[in-house]
Amino acid sequence: MRRMADIERDIAALGRPVFDWSSPTRLRDSHSAIAEWEAAHPTEAETYRRLSDERSAADAEELAAYRSQRARPRLPSSVVPTDTDALKGVREWLAGDAQWCLVLGNIGTGKSIAARWAVDQVARTGRRAYFERAFDVARLSTWNDAGRLDALEKCHLLALDDVGTEGASDHSRTSIRALLDARHERGNRTIVTSNLVNGKLSRWLGERITDRIRASHCKVVVDGESMRGQPNTKETT
Repeated sequence: MRRMADIERDIAALGRPVFDWSSPTRLRDSHSAIAEWEAAHPTEAETYRRLSDERSAADAEELAAYRSQRARPRLPSSVVPTDTDALKGVREWLAGDAQWCLVLGNIGTGKSIAARWAVDQVARTGRRAYFERAFDVARLSTWNDAGRLDALEKCHLLALDDVGTEGASDHSRTSIRALLDARHERGNRTIVTSNLVNGKLSRWLGERITDRIRASHCKVVVDGESMRGQPNTKETT
């Protein structure tokens, strides 16, 4: 199967308008623009449908591979995380005033555990805080899940885990970008964890969101081998 990036490049080259899922009005407008384009470019429209099927198959394969990984450990009330580099970085960010915290690094380096810890600390103060995985958020519907999306936009702290695994469809990327943009406008604090490093996360999020994050952020880059299978929590006394 071809790489997702190659499929996306071929789709972009067709010049087809994309769906804008950020609001019902924009969705209707983009739907009309797409219908006009397809009527004017029947050959390219057929090529798009073929490429779209190929992209869906590649997306499903990537998602299945991700879900086959061992589930992230949760934090029972009786344990605290091991003091990893990821946790140290998140702790320093939480004590400061930067709006964004980017926790980047390989799989199994404690990023998700550190983000969960921060959410727990904020929730203990009585403020709303949520930990969500990017591929779950990307599959929320503007209509059916409006209440949940509204809560994720307004909460004091959102930890958005594994950005870059949500799939490369127009809807997936637009959903994530719209949520992050809304949180920026509200001035709410956000943790983003990702395996995308060396500028890959910036390309994934796009120039607009990257520029907004750059204005007030802390970047925590964690290296090393995966700690999966090793104790990543310790009992409290």
